[in-house]
Amino acid sequence: MQTVVRPAENGETVSSVNLEKFTYLMQEMSGFPGREITKEGLRYLDGSLLKLFNEEWRLQQIVETEVHAKRFKLIHVHTRLILKAILSSPPE
Repeated sequence: MQTVVRPAENGETVSSVNLEKFTYLMQEMSGFPGREITKEGLRYLDGSLLKLFNEEWRLQQIVETEVHAKRFKLIHVHTRLILKAILSSPPE
């Protein structure tokens, strides 16, 4: 997918863009090195592009949550089987 980045008019900061409304994007960007410069750069991007970025991070978090849920399910199943084996075995 090719994304066209369009800076704000005249290269100025888009002061009307409230970055805090892009919660998923900002949550992910908070872990980036150079967080403040990244945040500054985001202010130069078009609001529709920020909305797209935010949605992509939201979808990524959903995928990661599904993976975590599967992992926890496997841990639960395996732990129960191990516990059952221990309880049904004679003590050493």
